[in-house]
Amino acid sequence: MFSRVSKIVCFVLIAVFQLAFAQKEDKKRNNLFALYENACDQEGLFYFPPEYHGGFLSGSKLVNEKKLQSATKNKNYQNIIDAATNLAFIELQDGNNEKAISFFTIAEDACTQLEQNREVAVYRLLKGFVHHLTLEHEKAVQIYNSGLRHAQQYDVKDVETIAFSLIAQAYFGMKDFQQAGKFFRQSYDGFGVLGKRYEKARIGVQLAELAIRRGNHKEALTYLDESLKVFESTSDRSGQALIMRDKGIIAFRQNQYENAAELFLKSMSLSDQLSVAKLLKDTYLKIFTIGSLAGDHQKSNDYNILYVSLRDSIDSVERSRILNSQFTRRDLVERESIAEMLRKNSEISLKNLSPDEIEKNRLVIEAEIERLEKEKIIEDLNIAKKLSDQAGIEREERIKQLTREKEQQELALTQKELEVSKAQSTRKNLFIAFAFIILVTVFVYNRYRNQQRSHDQLDKAYKELSETHQKLIAAQEQLVHSQKMASLGQLTAGIAHEIQNPLNFINNFSELSTELIEELKHSDNDQDKQEIMNDLVANLQKINTHGKRADKIVKGMLTHSRAGQVEKTSADLNRMVDELLDLSYHGNRTRDTTFTAEIIKHLDPALPKVDIVMQDISRVLINLFNNAFYAVGQRVKKEGPGFTASVGVSTSVEDEFVVIKIRDNGTGIPDHVKKKIFDPFFTTKPAGEGTGLGLSLSYDIIVKGHHGRLEVNSEPDSYTEFIIRLPFTN
Repeated sequence: MFSRVSKIVCFVLIAVFQLAFAQKEDKKRNNLFALYENACDQEGLFYFPPEYHGGFLSGSKLVNEKKLQSATKNKNYQNIIDAATNLAFIELQDGNNEKAISFFTIAEDACTQLEQNREVAVYRLLKGFVHHLTLEHEKAVQIYNSGLRHAQQYDVKDVETIAFSLIAQAYFGMKDFQQAGKFFRQSYDGFGVLGKRYEKARIGVQLAELAIRRGNHKEALTYLDESLKVFESTSDRSGQALIMRDKGIIAFRQNQYENAAELFLKSMSLSDQLSVAKLLKDTYLKIFTIGSLAGDHQKSNDYNILYVSLRDSIDSVERSRILNSQFTRRDLVERESIAEMLRKNSEISLKNLSPDEIEKNRLVIEAEIERLEKEKIIEDLNIAKKLSDQAGIEREERIKQLTREKEQQELALTQKELEVSKAQSTRKNLFIAFAFIILVTVFVYNRYRNQQRSHDQLDKAYKELSETHQKLIAAQEQLVHSQKMASLGQLTAGIAHEIQNPLNFINNFSELSTELIEELKHSDNDQDKQEIMNDLVANLQKINTHGKRADKIVKGMLTHSRAGQVEKTSADLNRMVDELLDLSYHGNRTRDTTFTAEIIKHLDPALPKVDIVMQDISRVLINLFNNAFYAVGQRVKKEGPGFTASVGVSTSVEDEFVVIKIRDNGTGIPDHVKKKIFDPFFTTKPAGEGTGLGLSLSYDIIVKGHHGRLEVNSEPDSYTEFIIRLPFTN
């Protein structure tokens, strides 16, 4: 304890000694592009070196306040500018944004007195930047525009170009990517005219990432390749790493996962980035999933090992990272920025896959999504733990900062008192400082112990959640396997039953025709021959009719099982409803030969075509039809053979929606169950007969995938009616 206090006392005395004997300030750096870099720092581009403002004494608030008072009294405008600027950055660092703006305004007024028009525009940009830091983007744009107009009035090209980039970055923060792209383009062209290749390359990266968000990968690659040449010529490894990361994101969006993995590895070899490591981890998971679906077990096993190893490494790094509020904020913003660039507008392509492969893909993807959601919960728990730790550390740092400021103030007072009684005042002040430091140290130690106890509780909760997550993964894998086998049997039975009927007719009429041909060979009566020929023609027509029926069944199955539509297609919903209702009915009869139900159809012949993803809507309809037949079957078992089961479907147009209603007179749904039927994994069926995913998936397809509505009305032991509303354009 005494050793720690001694170190603090020595540190304070050394700082006081340096402050007292320093003779002058270093000259302030004046790199205008650093202003744009710091603005980017708020939005997800994090590889810039730190910019420092002012010299050794620029961080001394007391010295600069005295300097500003003296310069104001003597109307020394240049000293006013220097002192006010230093004070503005000190207040900005302490979070006193209003005071920072007031000091920037003082510096701007002094520049006006000296007719330094370029600097006037710069200080207006600095005031806008303060609002930018506090996420007041609209206010920042307003003030940036004021600086831009001033720069244009006096033809200050470099400030004008920086203003364009700052305005673009503010719009970027507001998620107005169209306006951001417009001003980034003006900045990009401006730097080109000024011959500033590096700054132009930096803006090129922003334009590339905006193009990625729009899905224009060709334009993005053009900007990235041009910027990469500049970063390579300037040996900017961090810039090269960012280019490789963005190229990897493009490859990931294009489903070129192995290429994406190579690019992410290149990025990490140039600059260690936790965000890129997470992208590489997700890419390994994608390759593992695709390899599993394709049956490439060696490849999927290799990438599974890579995925697990990288995931564990990332978890280890996150648990051991040095806490820093700035880096944690950067992690959050960067994760959001990367998620926006990875977001796709199209469905996953499953072209040329068989129906059982489609179902297998769906189930595996659902399991993967559930796994990623649980991993996100764990990651959010880690972030919450870090934020808690950071709050404690920031409070401790604030205490230390206040301690240093008080010591500086006490030093100034001590120097005045030394003129009266130097020896007595020195002993008194040292005793007070020593006692104050001891109190602060005791307080910090107590805070440390409290934080340690909080960490232990969070670690325990994290361990329990991790164990639960592993159990959930195992249960999901077992569920996916069971569901695949059940779905395969159901689909096979339905197709076999549908095709068997026309095949029976074809076989019977072909055998009968063979017998008629034999009779024709041995008949000498012309009238008999003519009758036999007429029968043959009739038989062949029936064979042709049932052959076309079988062909229609096969084509219909292919239509509703074929995946891979990148965009929605116009579809005849009446035809889909008719075919899928028959398929579901015969599939249920195949599983239970005693099952019968009355089918009621009221299909609006004037129903317009609707733009949909056919395989998704087919999946919803099959699921709802199967549920209806299951419900009426359960009520038949309950009521007995005298009960007539019925399932009805109707289509109509209401306002701007095409409406599909599916109604059955089955067991109905109680109110307490109705509230939960769209929840994932909720089912009322016995164990082994349902997964609880059908209605949840159907709700997502209708509401999220097609911007429609899925509603349910029901009364127990009376009826259940599901209502699908899909929007259409006249």
